[in-house]
Amino acid sequence: MKPDILSLVVSVGFSLLQLGFLALLAPFFSWWVEEGGDFLAGRSVRPFSLAFRRIWGFSLLALRQGLSASWGVAMAMGALVALALPGLAPCVSGGAGIQGGPMPAGVWARLSGDMAALTSVLAQGWVPSVWLSDPLFLGLLLLAATAFLGTGRSTAARQRASLGGAVLVLCVTESLFVLAAPGVTGLDGVRYLLHEGANPGLSGTSACCGLALAFTGAFPRLNAFHKGDEGSGEEELGIIRQIFDERASLLSFLQIGWLLYLGDLLLPGLSGETPGMALLAFLGRLGGALGLLLVLEATRTERNARLAALMAGLAFLLALSGRFAA
Repeated sequence: MKPDILSLVVSVGFSLLQLGFLALLAPFFSWWVEEGGDFLAGRSVRPFSLAFRRIWGFSLLALRQGLSASWGVAMAMGALVALALPGLAPCVSGGAGIQGGPMPAGVWARLSGDMAALTSVLAQGWVPSVWLSDPLFLGLLLLAATAFLGTGRSTAARQRASLGGAVLVLCVTESLFVLAAPGVTGLDGVRYLLHEGANPGLSGTSACCGLALAFTGAFPRLNAFHKGDEGSGEEELGIIRQIFDERASLLSFLQIGWLLYLGDLLLPGLSGETPGMALLAFLGRLGGALGLLLVLEATRTERNARLAALMAGLAFLLALSGRFAA
């Protein structure tokens, strides 16, 4: 087998392992997103096992019958975002992440005796995260996946306003990254620059942009979908409940993608030198994003345009300071 083909097989296998790992984490984090606020406040919540039963039933149904076109596109977008984000890489990738350069030509020849070379290949993954980890591109994919999933009629107008605000924040994020670190390519390049300590203002800029995005209320939640929005009549209750459960299961996969994206924005410098430390950093970023959402829910600020504008302005000031300091 040629080295290029074997490299592709290894990368595809590693990407599938990544998706499988995220699929195991999805019900846990989705339960905390939906029920964590009520649980911490001492109110009654749905059982934790319900999220796992929903996803298990949804997976079996998807394997037997497939998905509708819109839901299939939404799930594919979520998977692409998860694979392209640098937060899933085993360690900090090399300097190619700054300008998006290709993987060194001699890496495969040294794989058999050099573990660092193996890590370099796995960090690239099957999806070229150097180019696809652009924050605007990934954010728009998540917003499009959320739109493909649909929404309840009673919350459609509010959801459209949140998505519009999120698009503005994503455009500002892209512009501020260019201002703070000209030539940087995506979140992968941002993480490498912070790892090297080359731009002190970039971390604050990224964190403020993540806060601004969280304040737009674009993060998809199950309460945006109501069983009563799908139809009426007692004979339709079984179909309505099945559609609701399937949508809730697909939403949990999108939510883990959103948490990964927010975590990479909020804590871009949190990374590990070894696979063990990288795993802890990965869980730390997910936990940080989840904690922020729970705080916003508790303070009822998960949809606040003024705070989003304030965070965007603060990010602009930090980007200017980082540019001049560099």
